Amino acid sequence: HNFPLSIPLENRFDFTSLKQCSFDWQLVTLPRPSQPVTEEQILASGNMPGPNVPPHKKGWLHPPLPAETLGTADLFRLTARDPQGQTLFTWSWKLKDNRTTAAQIVHPGGSTPKVLNNDTSYAIRSGSFVFFFDKRYGILQHVMQGDHLIPFGKGPFVVPVRKATPRIMPVTRVVASDTAVSVITDHHPFFRTLHWTVLPGGWLQLDYAFRYEGEVDYLGISFRYPEDRMEGMKWQGKGPYRVWKNRLKGATMGVWENRYNSFAPATAWDYPEFPGYYAGLAWVVLDTDDGPITLITDRDSLFFRVYRQPEGFEPHHARMIWPEGDISFLHAIPPIGTKFLDPGRLGPQGEKTKATGIYKGRLYFYFGAL
Repeated sequence: HNFPLSIPLENRFDFTSLKQCSFDWQLVTLPRPSQPVTEEQILASGNMPGPNVPPHKKGWLHPPLPAETLGTADLFRLTARDPQGQTLFTWSWKLKDNRTTAAQIVHPGGSTPKVLNNDTSYAIRSGSFVFFFDKRYGILQHVMQGDHLIPFGKGPFVVPVRKATPRIMPVTRVVASDTAVSVITDHHPFFRTLHWTVLPGGWLQLDYAFRYEGEVDYLGISFRYPEDRMEGMKWQGKGPYRVWKNRLKGATMGVWENRYNSFAPATAWDYPEFPGYYAGLAWVVLDTDDGPITLITDRDSLFFRVYRQPEGFEPHHARMIWPEGDISFLHAIPPIGTKFLDPGRLGPQGEKTKATGIYKGRLYFYFGAL
């Protein structure tokens, strides 16, 4: 049986009917974080003529997708070809939300995490890892694997960074259950929820929520990790290029891999740039001197940001804006201007984000090979 998928089309040709064009479709499974990028698998594919849509009119395309394959595919990919068979464009759509993808990757197993004696921090062992948390503000300070210190942490903290004098001093408490250990911070000056859960097998879960009101260039949470220890990254999301708030189009959903680079604009041509904002993130594996670090989100609308690109010569209105910290998960990102116009004069997408209400998310962390 075929699944009745309907895709809206608009014919922007002046003299060509879409029935003279053709469409290729694919149902694809994407590689998981533990697999190489080349492990993408095509489960089903087909070719079909376009519908009879005259120039400047709208219509529908109904690709005959096999229902038994649709349930296991991660991605639907569609390629449009002109009457000469030349590729016009390829679109990709996710078929699973991030919560489903995360559930397929995160599999805690093994002995229950244990709280260790430590005077200055809450230290919790899970698998071969020990996680250290600040006793007052509940931030992840760092991670130990045996005698090896992994300098990822010093967060989360809300960006943009604000100053606050708490009326009630924050208190972080540890709650142990039969299957996990929770590190919960009460009365945090910025977070309404800051809840770490140390799961069996070395998995770490973070649930956060904060309230923000007003215009912002960016909005989310950040962590720190030394840039000189970064080698590259692999991620499921839109790529291979970064995005800005007013430059979202063009990136394609899939699994991508970029090696680390850092250069000022117009000083090198080692594209795509590594530092930047990335859209549509489901998971990212950071290739570091400390081994792979896997970060997963179960929300579909978060941006991922890694480091900051050095500024070029006389950027004028194309100056790049970056959050505090090194690694960020963001609910809003900044636009980019041109040499002659600031982004606010380039259209509505160039305006700052008007933040209002509560922003929340859930992240998973794993330090080491999956």
